[in-house]
Amino acid sequence: MIKKRKYFWRFSVILTVLVTFIIITGCSSTSTTSSLQVNDMLRSNSDGKVTIDVEYMGYNENLLSFNITMNTHSVELDQYDLAQLSELTDDKGNIYTPLSWDSKLGGHHRNGILTFSQPGSEGSPDTLELVIRNIAEIQERTFVWESIPVNL
Repeated sequence: MIKKRKYFWRFSVILTVLVTFIIITGCSSTSTTSSLQVNDMLRSNSDGKVTIDVEYMGYNENLLSFNITMNTHSVELDQYDLAQLSELTDDKGNIYTPLSWDSKLGGHHRNGILTFSQPGSEGSPDTLELVIRNIAEIQERTFVWESIPVNL
């Protein structure tokens, strides 16, 4: 009987440590922070109560895509349709509206792909500026890529 209690105690401790680790790493955004140093196609904005990370994904089949991650602990992110709140401009003065925002609902953590038609009908742009408006009381967030490659 004492032997069974000893194993039960060890199992309980191991299970508690494992569950704690899963909970801590599940809500952590450290991987996003560390990737900022590695990936120069990633831009981030932490104004207000929401952090938005935007990664330039390049062109594929005449479409330009951005991988967007939004994180917060206090705002319901499912209410925001980035296809309605975003705009892309290039250094030639052209303005592009999104074709789609492909994202699953996620509450406080949301990820998706924002897609535009390919900019640069008069040649590839040197600079792209993505503006996302009206997320969590921040009127405008701007993400800029200069000297960008057409394909990654």
